[in-house]
Amino acid sequence: MPLDDHCQPWIASWDASDQHRTGTAGDRQTSEWLLRVVSSLGAKAELYEFPFIRKDVRTAYLQIAHMNYEGFPMFDGGTTLGGDSSGVLSTTPDKDSILVLDESNSDTSLESARRSQELKGVVVVSNLPIPGLALLNADRYGQPYGPPVLQVPSESKQELLGAADSNRHASLSIVLDDQDTDASNVEVTIRGIRSDLAPVVIMTPKSSWYTSTAERIGGIVCWLECLRHFVQHPPTRDVIFTANTGHELGHVGLSRFLDTNPQLTKCAHLWVHFGANFGATDSNVRLQSSSENHLSTMRSRLQKHNVSVSSETKPGFRPGGEARNIFDGGGEYVSILGSNKLFHHPDDRFSTNVDLPRLLRIRSAMLECVQHWATSV
Repeated sequence: MPLDDHCQPWIASWDASDQHRTGTAGDRQTSEWLLRVVSSLGAKAELYEFPFIRKDVRTAYLQIAHMNYEGFPMFDGGTTLGGDSSGVLSTTPDKDSILVLDESNSDTSLESARRSQELKGVVVVSNLPIPGLALLNADRYGQPYGPPVLQVPSESKQELLGAADSNRHASLSIVLDDQDTDASNVEVTIRGIRSDLAPVVIMTPKSSWYTSTAERIGGIVCWLECLRHFVQHPPTRDVIFTANTGHELGHVGLSRFLDTNPQLTKCAHLWVHFGANFGATDSNVRLQSSSENHLSTMRSRLQKHNVSVSSETKPGFRPGGEARNIFDGGGEYVSILGSNKLFHHPDDRFSTNVDLPRLLRIRSAMLECVQHWATSV
């Protein structure tokens, strides 16, 4: 069966779920779906579950007079449990104010505002040029810091900036409930002809804020196609596949995988990171690696399949996405990711934002790369 016949059903299955957030029913369903797909390809996957505290939103709004602006909190920020946080709205980080932040006052960074000890809160206006709320990742999930931060949809922009320019008084309410639950990774090992050699590890995230089809499906498709290939054509080295939850929450799933495999970061021959967004329409592909040789391999294979590379993160510079965990641990890695005009937005769906022909070309190029790395001695 041609490779292409597998991909569209995989994408449609992913796109059928409205929720892939870590620790939710949708996240569990994604794991169960991957188990079924891996089995259909002739391999056996393991479901690795671990205890997880999911944060559910009880309240998340900004009140100005009698008007409430509903939003979504930063899960690694402060809360207002015990009472609202009140102050004057401002577009500058004034003491005891609630800062309204968007691209028009981007000289104040969100990170500097979050480290302020003087702000009552921060309201971040979604900056995509379409209605709706594009969420930010909570990189320090489990280690919250700073004032409460409320993310609000882009259509609230003019009213909130006007209220801030007028120094209106407002109250911010963010209350979260902790729910004890489980989260899960999916892991597969394809044994190589020479298991004495260091393995190749192929990783991709399996969680996100919304459906996030173009964000995540490129990595899922490449992960599954590499697995399918090595089931039919055993590699020289062992190849370990891990699809990890927790991408949007500080990579908690990958951290758990690394904790349970403490020698693997440095001992693996190579980590292959299939990251975010390279399946999106008009995506600008970015390559990252600890080795110039590996960058050259990816660059040449992508060029062969008529895929242009927009930028590269060179060896020695900290990469983005899950590859940064491997960089921080001193391991060897390659990574492919891209841009996305609907990044972290509910409209990031198969019908609106996936460039399937280009994704298939990227898949073919990366499969050739992984074949090379898994058979080299």
